[in-house]
Amino acid sequence: MRHLELTHRQAEVLHWVADGKTNEEISVILGCSFFTVKNHLRKIYQRLGVHSRTGAAACAYRALQESAFYDSSL
Repeated sequence: MRHLELTHRQAEVLHWVADGKTNEEISVILGCSFFTVKNHLRKIYQRLGVHSRTGAAACAYRALQESAFYDSSL
């Protein structure tokens, strides 16, 4: 998911969002506050040009599919 140009922490948050975790669950998993997770999500949405968790998860899914395609074509 490097080509999405997310920080490592943003990629972690997006991973857990795509896995269906709530902000509260993500904050516990990552050991940060609920508000930090919300801030990361706001920045993720801006960077990906989406307006929802579903849109962000769809971008993550597409990025993984593209990555798998390019890896298999080498």
